[in-house]
Amino acid sequence: MDRIIQLHLNKLRETCPDASAIQIVVLIDQLLEVIAENLSDETAECRTFRSQLERLRREILETGGSEILATTAQNTLDLCRRQFKQSQARRLERDEHFSEIIAFLRKSLVTLTGDSRTFHEDLLDTTERIKGFVELKDIQELKNMIAAEVKELDRTVREKQKREQLQFTQLSEQIISLQRKLEEARTEASLDGLTGIANRRNFDFTIQRWIIAHEKSEEPFTLALFDLDNFKDVNDSYGHQVGDQVLIAAALEIGRSIRSSDFLARYGGEEFVVLSSGAKLAKSQKRFAALLQHIENIQFECKSADKESLTVSLTASCGVAEYALGEGAGDLIKRADEALYEAKRAGKNQAVAKRRPLLSAFYEGRKRNTPA
Repeated sequence: MDRIIQLHLNKLRETCPDASAIQIVVLIDQLLEVIAENLSDETAECRTFRSQLERLRREILETGGSEILATTAQNTLDLCRRQFKQSQARRLERDEHFSEIIAFLRKSLVTLTGDSRTFHEDLLDTTERIKGFVELKDIQELKNMIAAEVKELDRTVREKQKREQLQFTQLSEQIISLQRKLEEARTEASLDGLTGIANRRNFDFTIQRWIIAHEKSEEPFTLALFDLDNFKDVNDSYGHQVGDQVLIAAALEIGRSIRSSDFLARYGGEEFVVLSSGAKLAKSQKRFAALLQHIENIQFECKSADKESLTVSLTASCGVAEYALGEGAGDLIKRADEALYEAKRAGKNQAVAKRRPLLSAFYEGRKRNTPA
């Protein structure tokens, strides 16, 4: 990636300044799109990176000189390099955790095998000594030596059992600890770092499972995409610290208002998504419209960066779409997103439903009813 960005910027320097500015802005827009797709957890680091890119974008648009333009382009490259190195470091750290688990399992296997080999050698030594008993002619001496060997053999077996029990206990404790760490890591990876609800990665996995399940049962389900209206104004007026508190509170209110069988996730930025099983489109639209009215009536209690108390009010818009048998997740999400756009364009603070085109539904129905 770093190599591609460098080649792209070198090529831009060969063109005229105005054209370079436009192309660099296009490049930064593409970078922002990549960030939105791959850094969907919206950590403070991600927001800082995005805001720095946006600031460089504005500088390029407002800059006229080629030297300043080249400096800004180089700053963009340096910023991306630092971010990619940090992302790579986090991936390496995760790989090290898995390497630790693999090394532990290998060590455990070697330990158990080595102990068994020692035990087998002890048994072979006992067997060799017993073979020598046939040379003894004194019956009493033979009986004494056999008794001694049986006692030694019993001691060897008991010691092995103790070692195995200790190794088993230690191994069980370490395995339980590793399982707990893996479960914690898996849970952490599936949750949004700010709001504590499911993140975008979790949603992408869950919607595929919902589609498979509802294809079998043919039970309806809907997807609702929420977007907080004018959320940028909250960040600009009060700062990101207050904006984060509003996002946490909004996620909490949506979670309280939906059913326990529904699935809630942070889709990205100030967007949330809800999957509702057993719900038709009209009913879901009515239910989520009521949820929007509830959000409108809430006074979010927040603390500013100066620890001052303040209240924030805002509204949200919602786009709702019902899953149609045979369609993919991308089509369903796109339809909900189009409905959300219509809600924004119509004045915001409302829920808009969008049905699947009749022609597409008719074609899919014929395809499903055609014998193979």
